[in-house]
Amino acid sequence: MRTPWSRCPLAGRCESCGDTADLAAYEADTLIGPLCLTLCRICAEDHCTPFFDAATATRRTLDHTEHLYPNGA
Repeated sequence: MRTPWSRCPLAGRCESCGDTADLAAYEADTLIGPLCLTLCRICAEDHCTPFFDAATATRRTLDHTEHLYPNGA
């Protein structure tokens, strides 16, 4: 897991534990490619990430690419 990522939107709660405090967007590497996650500080430090099926991970990876390159690559 990489350091907090400022270009990606934040969800209203941690995608791992559901906490609503101390949130940041992080980039996580997957087999499909990097994607962004909203995690609380504790889950980020412990590398607690949610499980995504292949279809969801693919969609999230494509969404993350749009966050990084909003005008195209």
